[in-house]
Amino acid sequence: MTNSLPEAQKLYERFKGDDRVRVVAVATAFEKETYPWMADEAQIKSRLTREGWKFPVMRDKDERTVRTLGFNGRYGTPTTLVIDAQGVVRWHGFNTQKKTSRQVEAKVDALLESFYVAAIPSFPKELKGSGKAYRARRYGKAYSSAQKVLAKEETPTEVKTLAQQIITNIDAGLSRLTLGSAKRRSEGYPRDARTQLETATRVFKGVPGAVAARSALSTLKKDATFKREIKAEKELMKITAMLAQPNAPRQTLLTKLEELAKEYSDTPVAARIRAAAK
Repeated sequence: MTNSLPEAQKLYERFKGDDRVRVVAVATAFEKETYPWMADEAQIKSRLTREGWKFPVMRDKDERTVRTLGFNGRYGTPTTLVIDAQGVVRWHGFNTQKKTSRQVEAKVDALLESFYVAAIPSFPKELKGSGKAYRARRYGKAYSSAQKVLAKEETPTEVKTLAQQIITNIDAGLSRLTLGSAKRRSEGYPRDARTQLETATRVFKGVPGAVAARSALSTLKKDATFKREIKAEKELMKITAMLAQPNAPRQTLLTKLEELAKEYSDTPVAARIRAAAK
């Protein structure tokens, strides 16, 4: 539990506010002989509060969850799962390395980038090229191929419907990233805002709407106000990391957070700073 939760907190912060993603920890007591506090709910809550871990935590009192999620008869902590909206396990891992966190982020990003308005279970021969590119997340090629199919008068109506769905899905995925970028910035997460626009321009390269995303990214990087927001977030992350250390000078660091909130009171990051100072 303790080995992986700092990384879980980072994931929680990264995706907090995105209603498509939930980061949840499961506290299991199967190691209670070695770590008695794991079976004590009050101690679990106290530890979460002390360490500043704010993600939701569920109790696995009878160890049923850990047995259910065991792979090949092997189970323990920390086990990490990425489960999609249909309940399918898309990724799982068993270790405490930061590499796991990066792998989880990559998998979640991939699922979000290919967000479906409607699933396309199969592609007819007329859409073979577009379908192959779509599945490979080469959305620019998939988009243009689908447009060509739509432009042909002899294309059957049902095929045109699927071609339009491909275009609709791609536009929706791009739109969610660009709109999500603006939302994350307004919530005080400038790095996330920049990352979403970078992802939009990279993954959706060749899609007409990606031109606007690229322009928005260029403008953002030159924006002096945005640069201040990035600086504020870096300072916030630095101080909160220090607060998480054993024997940290808590009061001194909380005072620094209060000073930081005043210095950047004109940015959306100030709300995050004030929350961290509580």
